[in-house]
Amino acid sequence: MILAPILPNNNPAFMLDPTPIEYRISVSCQEEEMTNDRKTFICLTDYAMTSQKTALKNRISELDNLHDNWDMYGAIAPSDEVIKNAYKLLDIVINDGYVAIKAEDIVPTPYGSIVMDFANERGLVSVEIGKAEIGFFTEFVDGKDFASDGIETDFRSIPTALKEVFDILYDEQRSVSA
Repeated sequence: MILAPILPNNNPAFMLDPTPIEYRISVSCQEEEMTNDRKTFICLTDYAMTSQKTALKNRISELDNLHDNWDMYGAIAPSDEVIKNAYKLLDIVINDGYVAIKAEDIVPTPYGSIVMDFANERGLVSVEIGKAEIGFFTEFVDGKDFASDGIETDFRSIPTALKEVFDILYDEQRSVSA
């Protein structure tokens, strides 16, 4: 199976907008001989996945395959719990309409956590996902930045402080009450 990204207009350049990337999966099988002397040929089949959510979940699945020392400098692989929390947070933020994230913006840290970077023309919200906590920092273009080292959460909803900075990133009419 071959998995290759196909960017809109077949342009491999960096995309600045959150346009979903189309992935094309090619599956090919060789001819098989049947017992009754007939041959069956299975031709190349293409499946297109245009769902941004699918591409993002595939990225988390890739991180689930990491092992300790994945960076050759002693990095800790994300635990099953961290992977599960990343899936949960992704579902929540997408369902709430916070979609300015690309698959390459989901990365492991050497500490066993996962970082998701949400960005648009207003700035960046970088979220670090752990076993029971979530942390974040912002880099807004207006210079009014916020951070949290760790908020305990069950990953069933977005913590209030994180939701407030997402609201700033996605809706300039709102402000953080801090």
